[in-house]
Amino acid sequence: MKKRKPFLSDERLRDVWNVRPLDYADDELQDFDKLISSAVARCLAEDDGNRAEIAALLSMLLGERVSVQMLDAYASEARRIHRIPASRFLALIAVTRRFDLLDAVLREVGGKALDRSDARIFKLGVHYLTKVNASRVLGEAIDEIFNGPA
Repeated sequence: MKKRKPFLSDERLRDVWNVRPLDYADDELQDFDKLISSAVARCLAEDDGNRAEIAALLSMLLGERVSVQMLDAYASEARRIHRIPASRFLALIAVTRRFDLLDAVLREVGGKALDRSDARIFKLGVHYLTKVNASRVLGEAIDEIFNGPA
């Protein structure tokens, strides 16, 4: 039997600059739970640790029991009844350091995720744009003073 292509495909994951706007239409996010389940599956499948270690770490961090069976259920796109709570999803993202997967999920609702490194780059970009805008305003003021009406 051929393995089914995950809902969160490699193409979707690589499309980091496509932030989808919501139209707020009926059923627009009806498969959003499949996207999250697919992200969970990728976190678990592509991590160096095994599921038992991940479950134990999540249990310790969250102060509640998270079993391997729960993780398996959360990772199944077909088991739409077993949805992962946001707290567990975000803790799983943190444990596996898969902020790229969180970003892919957030892009589907019009957002963007930045990890610590990306946040520093973003901050640098904001400062650069502030400097460019200040230079433009200064240039306009100089032009007005020296080249304006006499």
